[in-house]
Amino acid sequence: SCFHKIPIDGQSIETVTLSMSDLVRTMGISPSRIFIAWYRASLFVPGRTAIFKRPMRFFWKCWRRMFPRTYFTVRYADTGVIAVRETDYIEKSILFTGSYEPEVWQSIEAHIQPNDIVWDIGANIGATTVHAIHDSRVSEVHSFEPQPRVLPLLKLNVKLNNGDAKCTIHRFALSD
Repeated sequence: SCFHKIPIDGQSIETVTLSMSDLVRTMGISPSRIFIAWYRASLFVPGRTAIFKRPMRFFWKCWRRMFPRTYFTVRYADTGVIAVRETDYIEKSILFTGSYEPEVWQSIEAHIQPNDIVWDIGANIGATTVHAIHDSRVSEVHSFEPQPRVLPLLKLNVKLNNGDAKCTIHRFALSD
């Protein structure tokens, strides 16, 4: 496993890059027990109710107890990396599939010309921003995100993709 502490706005944000073998070694559980729990979906004791109905939810709770403020750094859509947690819908989608709404970036990408400027309005954690940072035809990226809870993660994802020079983060919302 690879643990990192990255400074963002005077705070140190922890990230971890893990493979399945690292998860198994960290948790001390054999791979077969993890997959058996995954596929069975609940464990029963005869004459009693289920011990726990969702084993992977139990797994994530154990993980969060050990590493409460750690983000997972994963490859994102073959262009860069992105830091996520498993608690949010968008982040969970990226964690398990490696992308989020790829059709949105494909439609944007089809219209990009050299030296274009991309505005990611409602950037959230920066899924579109990361794509734009790695597109050589894009000269600037402006990410707009008003939520203070999400802003440190957006800044982290820009930093992880060396987008500090190309990307400007704006801490306000846009409207017509």
